[in-house]
Amino acid sequence: MATQIPPPQAPQKSNKAGWGCLGCGCVVVVVIFLLIAGLIGGGIYMVDKGLNVMSSPTAAAIPPFTGGDDVFDSAQKKITQFNQDLSASKTSTLTLTSDEVNAVLNHDIDLKKSQAELLITLTGDQARVQTSVASNAIPVANWVVKDRYFNLDGTTGLSFDPDSKQITFDFHKLQVGEVTIPNNALQTYQTLCAQIMNQKLRENAAMANVLQNAKSVSIKDGQFVIETK
Repeated sequence: MATQIPPPQAPQKSNKAGWGCLGCGCVVVVVIFLLIAGLIGGGIYMVDKGLNVMSSPTAAAIPPFTGGDDVFDSAQKKITQFNQDLSASKTSTLTLTSDEVNAVLNHDIDLKKSQAELLITLTGDQARVQTSVASNAIPVANWVVKDRYFNLDGTTGLSFDPDSKQITFDFHKLQVGEVTIPNNALQTYQTLCAQIMNQKLRENAAMANVLQNAKSVSIKDGQFVIETK
C-alpha cells in the first residue's frame, strides 16, 4: 500500500478588521484548503495517478475578483452586525453574495501568504470553487512536487446538522489539473473533508461559538447564509 501523505493544516485566521474567524470568510477558506487536502492526502486516487499527474506546470487562469472597496465594506458591515447580534444572544442571519465572499477572501492576509488564487461562484444551492495553489506552499507535498501547481475546480453543496453541529458537503464535481475524480470516489473525499473541516472549526473558539448557536449554514438562492437560533 502506498504511503499516504497527511493533509496540510488549514491556516488560522487573523483578527484583521475586527471580525476574526467568523462567518463566511473562515468557512470558505477552510473548505478550499480541505478540498485540496483531501485530494492530496486521501491517498486513494493518488495511488494510480500520482502527484505529478494531479499537478500542473503552470497556474490555472482564474478570473480575478474585480469588486471594489464598497463590496468589502458591505460584507464587513454585515459580519459586524452578525457578531453584535451573536454577542447579545439575538437571533440573526448573515447573508453574503458571491462578490462579498470574494471580497472577504481577497482581503485575507493569510490566504495571500499561501500563494493561492481563488474565485467562489455561488449559484442556487451550490458553490463553484476555482483555485490554484503552488505546491511549494503546501507542507509535505512540496517534498514530492516542486515548482508546480494544484489547480482545483470543484462544485459542492453545503449543509448543516443543527443537532450534531456538523457541516457536510455534497460534491457534484471535483477536478485537479487534468484529473477528474470519478463519481464513485466523491463520497470518500467529501466525508474526509467534512471530518477534517469540522474538527478545525471546533478548534477555533469564534467559529465554535457560531456553530453552537447556528440553526443552519447553507448556500441558498446564490448566497452564503448562516442563521442562528
